[in-house]
Amino acid sequence: MRFPRTLFQKRLKHRVVLTIQPVWLRSGTDFYTSLWPKAMTVQGEASVRTPEQMRGFLFWQRWLVASGILITGFGLAMALTSGTALFDVFNRQIDPAFWGNKAPDDTAKAFQHWLYGVWGATIAGWGVFVAFVAYYPFLNREKWSRNCLVAGLVLWYLFDTALSAYHRVYFNVGFNTVLLIALMLPIIRTRKAFG
Repeated sequence: MRFPRTLFQKRLKHRVVLTIQPVWLRSGTDFYTSLWPKAMTVQGEASVRTPEQMRGFLFWQRWLVASGILITGFGLAMALTSGTALFDVFNRQIDPAFWGNKAPDDTAKAFQHWLYGVWGATIAGWGVFVAFVAYYPFLNREKWSRNCLVAGLVLWYLFDTALSAYHRVYFNVGFNTVLLIALMLPIIRTRKAFG
């Protein structure tokens, strides 16, 4: 079976033609440049990206997709393991802020089990959202996708972290900060690609 030189061409917004060629058909190039167009024509003007720029953008775009997938996995694990011994790692960090040295009673444990399950499902959905926005529109450098990610992350971080700090759940403050850095870093590093 013969493969065509170009697997497909896709017309994007503003008359951009994106040509994707598989890595095995292009000699002397690496994986990243094989998935990126050599030249893009936007409303009649040629814009040529260097291989370093292509590699950098694709690295950070894939970082965002992978982060979304990891967030989804974490949320599912949280939903499925809340109330079990596996989730005690988080309980040991959060419970002292509300119960001190005492263990929560059975009613509080039942509430925690429900709350962490629902919260985990919400986190899993949020991770899917991040992965899909990063995979499709962010890759096509649609400005709204970057703005959407930034607005959602800033809103989440400010309120979640402020409430966690107010209730002295400092473990969550640290966890949120690490997650914010992991998700904002690719957005900051690719800002020039969005014009």
